[in-house]
Amino acid sequence: MTDVVVVDKRFESEPAKRVLKYRVPLIPDPAEVQIPVGATLLHTEFVQHGTTADEFGGHWLLWYEVPLNDEHGTWVERPMVFQTMATGIAFPKAAKHLASAVSRDYSFLMPKIHEVWHLYQYPSGAKVVSV
Repeated sequence: MTDVVVVDKRFESEPAKRVLKYRVPLIPDPAEVQIPVGATLLHTEFVQHGTTADEFGGHWLLWYEVPLNDEHGTWVERPMVFQTMATGIAFPKAAKHLASAVSRDYSFLMPKIHEVWHLYQYPSGAKVVSV
């Protein structure tokens, strides 16, 4: 026998959602990324580039659940500001922690920890300006 899921009709009229992936560069400066209004962060992951401490680099991937605003599956985006901080670096009080990750040096038989990174997000309405 096959089980069937029955959903109350009032839930079928809610807006559809989609999961989208966004990339944040691993740089010391703040980075603006266009994120849809009303999106909810689901998961954050660090992707390391290179295999040794001499090949520094990487980026963050962020998955957001995004509500669709109309039947065409569109949404309105706004700039969100993210910044990567190394352990021990001071950061502004307004920044909110999203994730931490470890980059490793694979030039040894046993990988060694090279650096621990922490991804922060600034409050909505923040923007990056050149000084």
